[in-house]
Amino acid sequence: MSEIDRLKEERRAARLAKEADGNAPTSSVVQDGEPKLEAGVRVTIYGLESEAGKQLNGQRGIIASFVEDSGRYAVKLDSEADRSVNVRRENLQLQSSVESAAPEAVEAVSGALAQLTALEMKAAELRDTLNAEQKTLNGLDLQDAEADESLDAIGKKVTAAAAAIAKLQVGLDELDLCELDDEARGAARTRRKALNATAEGSLQPLAAALSAQLATAKAGRN
Repeated sequence: MSEIDRLKEERRAARLAKEADGNAPTSSVVQDGEPKLEAGVRVTIYGLESEAGKQLNGQRGIIASFVEDSGRYAVKLDSEADRSVNVRRENLQLQSSVESAAPEAVEAVSGALAQLTALEMKAAELRDTLNAEQKTLNGLDLQDAEADESLDAIGKKVTAAAAAIAKLQVGLDELDLCELDDEARGAARTRRKALNATAEGSLQPLAAALSAQLATAKAGRN
């Protein structure tokens, strides 16, 4: 049994155990193929290009709400307690560790919430990796003498990403939210369901499509 198959089997067993306890995931909240950020999640603003926006790059804050009309998130800034700004999802980076949080928020992001945030960061990293390899593969000249070497390199990264996706899903299934209070647990469960949906509905299909495209490209070289 391969490492990926082993991880998938562990995940299936964990899911069956949760279903037996009545805790199986149900619906998910997803925005543009990514988990919708919940109120209270800590983020860093980046990538804004306007003159006013550049002043916000690097600033940290907490998601206050999602503004339906504009499709942006209201972010309460750490630097100005009475100020919030509306920012697109693409310009928000989840903070991945307790150390990156403001001192007053350290306790809130510890334990299970820190693990969940780390998994969200890993999912974003995997998505970026797969998209980058997709772009590399699409731009590859299959008539080039070194194409085989490039295809092998892409294949190794895709295989590693697929294993990481399976491991991420196991981590989600094993995440223990029982010690959180009711409100925090509800929000964390929503985030976990959304991340599961991203892994199953976006990351896994992308990795599978890349593997199939690689196989076709290699066959064309033979």
